[in-house]
Amino acid sequence: IPYYLTARLIRKLLEEVPQPKDIIFTIQKEVAERIVSKPPHMNLLALAVQLYGTPKILFTIPKSAFWPAPEVEAAVIKIENISKSIFSKNGVSESDFFRIARAAFQTKRKTLLNSLVRQTSINKPSLEIILASLGIAPRSRPEELDVRQWISLVARLGERS
Repeated sequence: IPYYLTARLIRKLLEEVPQPKDIIFTIQKEVAERIVSKPPHMNLLALAVQLYGTPKILFTIPKSAFWPAPEVEAAVIKIENISKSIFSKNGVSESDFFRIARAAFQTKRKTLLNSLVRQTSINKPSLEIILASLGIAPRSRPEELDVRQWISLVARLGERS
């Protein structure tokens, strides 16, 4: 799948009703590596995929396996155990989650605290308390949080709204 379509197609399938249980794709190796990223290298695509399921790279495919040979290597990625249950179990709406996460990742050079001050109606001292209560340093950046921390953070922000 070409890079420009990958994120949109994966998101569409993950949000689909009924959801598939598993998905297997052949995509650019670089994109597959981004999808399975962990902190401190998280990105919005990795966060989104890991919220819904468990991604893993099954194997890579060299350029020489294709005709004509592409300019990039490919990887086969599997996303297993796809479910939206993480949202309902934590009292978080998908739309609120992605609104906050998208805004935080768009301002990647800013700290999470400063991004949240701009995106929520919660004042900075209150946000510092929320972050501290979750064990998140106020100077953290969005890519340093794992899925569990993101869900906990958005749930806590929802309680304050």
